[in-house]
Amino acid sequence: MSHQLPDILIFIGRLHVMLVHLPIGFLVLLAALEMLSSHSKLKHATTSNGVIFGLTVPVITVSAACGWLLAWGNNDYDTQLLAWHRWTGTALVPIGFLLWALHWRNHILAYRICLGTVVVLLMLVGHLGASLTHGRDYLFPWATKSTPSQNTVPYAELMEKPMYSAVVQPFFNQSCVSCHGASKSKGGLRLDTAANVLRGGDDGAVVTPGDAEHSDMIERLQAPPNTDDHMPPEGKHQPSFNDVALLQWWINSGASTNKTIAELQPPANIVSILQSLGQPSAK
Repeated sequence: MSHQLPDILIFIGRLHVMLVHLPIGFLVLLAALEMLSSHSKLKHATTSNGVIFGLTVPVITVSAACGWLLAWGNNDYDTQLLAWHRWTGTALVPIGFLLWALHWRNHILAYRICLGTVVVLLMLVGHLGASLTHGRDYLFPWATKSTPSQNTVPYAELMEKPMYSAVVQPFFNQSCVSCHGASKSKGGLRLDTAANVLRGGDDGAVVTPGDAEHSDMIERLQAPPNTDDHMPPEGKHQPSFNDVALLQWWINSGASTNKTIAELQPPANIVSILQSLGQPSAK
């Protein structure tokens, strides 16, 4: 559940994405120095650990506090994924204090075990954070390729498939779902199911059946790439001219979620594009 926060608190919360990298670097550095000190010629590598801890513990605490503010005023993320990231990240704060206390009291074995645990926990927290920002499959890019692609289906067979499931949803999966899916739904918009696509987001419908020209989705796809209105944003998979043409035709045809391509009676230019998608796979 999101809450309306004052602008200053929203600003402080957004500092989390910058501050969070500092304790990651410090903790990894502590682990690296500890491993280096095991070598006889580098046994003094950990002499600066006290200074590093003096920076690490406060930064972890501030970063976690900013993270709570960021989550408190944001409803774009998967609540379960966000909860896991928030609580595992928060757990680093008391563990960081414990790690510092063990180092200060010179409990070497306990300190090293605790440090190893922190590094493992840090990897989990980082993975959860990346999944929130970029989608659940961010760490495993091959997972996004598991959905059969249209170009593995012969054209005649493709014509008998529903336009939405065979062409439209795979396009959304490739170009949109990482920011508009179950784990992250920017602007309250999800494009991972037909119902969600037609429902729209916080600003209303993004698809106007029968009118692609005035559909917000098409306007954003065709906006200049260097503007904030353009979607997908820079760095994401950009749709081709053919992708947009197929999406426009689907919307202008009524944005049906169950009619086959043949039933929609594609015009010659769309047939040509579909034929390029429907070539049999090379064996």
